[in-house]
This record gives sequence, C-alpha cells and structure tokens, in this order.
Amino acid sequence: MPIPDLSSLSFDAILTIAVYLGLAGSYLLVIPAGLFIYLQKRWYVASSVERLIMYAMVFFFFPGMLVMSPFLNLRPQRRTIDSYFSFPVAIYPLLLTPLPPVILLTREKGL
Repeated sequence: MPIPDLSSLSFDAILTIAVYLGLAGSYLLVIPAGLFIYLQKRWYVASSVERLIMYAMVFFFFPGMLVMSPFLNLRPQRRTIDSYFSFPVAIYPLLLTPLPPVILLTREKGL
C-alpha cells in the first residue's frame, strides 16, 4: 500500500492527525513522565487524599507508565549507616560524662 502524498490531504485531515498524535504523545509520554517525577518527590510525605489521587492517576495513565518505566530509574536514594545510629545533639553531653544522666540533670537544676 503506497503512502499517500501529504499535499493531497485537506487541512482538516492534517489537523485531525496532528491532534490525535498530540493527544497520544501526551497520554503515553508527557503526562506519565511528569507523574513519575511527582510520585518520586511526594511518595513519603503525601496525605491520604493525595495518595488516593496518586493511585487514580497511575490507574488512568497505566499504559503510559508501562511505556516510560524501562527508561526511568527513580529509585529512592540509598541511606547511610550514620542515619541509623545518630543521636540528637542534646544527648551528646550525656553520653560523654561518667555520671549517670539522672545525677547530671539534678546537678544542673541545683537540686
């Protein structure tokens, strides 16, 4: 089947094809890419209503998410060991003193 010459198509046909290609491109590429980035930034801080909207958007744009998923690597950043064993700054003086913390606190208050 030969490819039709574009000069023989009417303006309305070209406009219709362009609109369909634009809608298909935004449904399969643009909106899922933006949704991936939005999900990465808001996943751990989203409220319950926002999470429900996220799930609805993933359901609605699922074909585009499947198209984009092999090309995007949006895994969370690796945590360091320091975050598991770090103490608040206020506890450091209590850890460095030879006295038990209860005695140290009563001495500071003047009891």
